[in-house]
Amino acid sequence: MSAVSDPIRREILESLRGRSMSAGEISSMLEMKPSAVSYHLNCLYDSGLICRTRQGNRIIYRLNVTTIDELIMYFVRLSRTENEQPHDSSEKRE
Repeated sequence: MSAVSDPIRREILESLRGRSMSAGEISSMLEMKPSAVSYHLNCLYDSGLICRTRQGNRIIYRLNVTTIDELIMYFVRLSRTENEQPHDSSEKRE
């Protein structure tokens, strides 16, 4: 969860939605130093949320949709108990 707690990392994830990008492209888009972007990319990679492949002298990053799908399914299962309907956000919590 700490991987997505940082707004910059969430912005990187949003940027990678539907496309692959190099670290340089991400750095330019966010107007950040490459070293700072590299730190955030490593956090996301270590958490399994993104994949990377080498293309020549560049590293290309993309979302790891398998991990993201697994997380979504986990949280859906966690939010429900057996025979329970989806949570109604209007219910009062005690």
